[in-house]
Amino acid sequence: MQTKRRTILVFSFEPWGAMWYSKHHYAAELAKGHTVYFVSPPDKWRLRDLLSFKLELKPTPEGVIVVDYRNHLPLRMIPSFMARWMHYRTARKLSRLLEPDGNILWSFHPTPLVLQRPLRTQGNRFIYHVVDPYQSFAMDLPCAMAADLIVAVNPWFQDKYRKLNPNVLLIPHGVRSNDREQPQRFTGNYYERWSPYVVLAGGINMRLDYGLLIETMQRLPELNLVMAGVMSPMVPDLEKLRIQLLTLPNVAHVGVLPPDKLSILIDGSIAGLVAYPFEPKQEKPSQPYGSLKPLTYLTHSKPVITTINCYIPELTGKGVYKVENRDEFITAVQQAAEGGIGVDKSTTERYLDEVSYGKLIVKILQAIPPIGV
Repeated sequence: MQTKRRTILVFSFEPWGAMWYSKHHYAAELAKGHTVYFVSPPDKWRLRDLLSFKLELKPTPEGVIVVDYRNHLPLRMIPSFMARWMHYRTARKLSRLLEPDGNILWSFHPTPLVLQRPLRTQGNRFIYHVVDPYQSFAMDLPCAMAADLIVAVNPWFQDKYRKLNPNVLLIPHGVRSNDREQPQRFTGNYYERWSPYVVLAGGINMRLDYGLLIETMQRLPELNLVMAGVMSPMVPDLEKLRIQLLTLPNVAHVGVLPPDKLSILIDGSIAGLVAYPFEPKQEKPSQPYGSLKPLTYLTHSKPVITTINCYIPELTGKGVYKVENRDEFITAVQQAAEGGIGVDKSTTERYLDEVSYGKLIVKILQAIPPIGV
């Protein structure tokens, strides 16, 4: 499909806000050359939603138009046939945003909305972009089979969905071009307050290895850890560990930062951490995975110290440092603080050049099969 200007509806589980995931980055990059509507599920149902018949459109500074819609009835409390009617009604509302021909429905999660007849007219194309494991979702299979193109973020997804749909394109996680275009960024407040520090970006949730982080910061008291991300509710045992980590004198949580402020925080750090439970080294994923963290750190020329496989073989030992146990993790963090490990900038820049969101979008749009194929 040609990359001429089109109307694109981006569907996301996560709302538009300060915390950006891959779908937010794609929407912002697409908006540079297309009309982009960002559609996320409505929040908690309210009684006044019974009389809500319109879409609320909110433009963003990036040029994305955020679409806020309401369901007349609470989907979780009504029979399936009524839920199908509600999805149809919502799709009819959304169809008013589309041009007569050539629109794209770009969904980052399995949603019944993209399969509704008002949106599935002959001139529209449907991209199912799989960045997370959705195999347990009821709509995963229908979306995969109906898609004109499936975009898979890693080989595991590619192999899985190729059995359901012949049109599967492997596209890794991307990076923002503007994160790499600053010759020098002001890092004053973060740097002056915490330097030297390592950074951990992303959800502060049940997936993190809190014991690992606690031991690391206790053994390296001269180094600070700055965490940026959402603090999700957790079971009591994990919550106690998280509180223990956050009460250490050399650990800080700065909340959720928008992309530009997160960039400033990372710029002032000495390394970026990926601290999930350890997994053994392997060359090809044997399970669903996907993380923007390594690329986020590498974009700012910060070495990545990770407990999991990042599957960027070009950068192994040249920017990505996979460790196997706690001692190796703590040693790598200490080496980063002492300047013993870093980033091979020329190799890293070559890799990042190939995964800019602009280049990935061109590949995706060009891979959409023409109508009738």
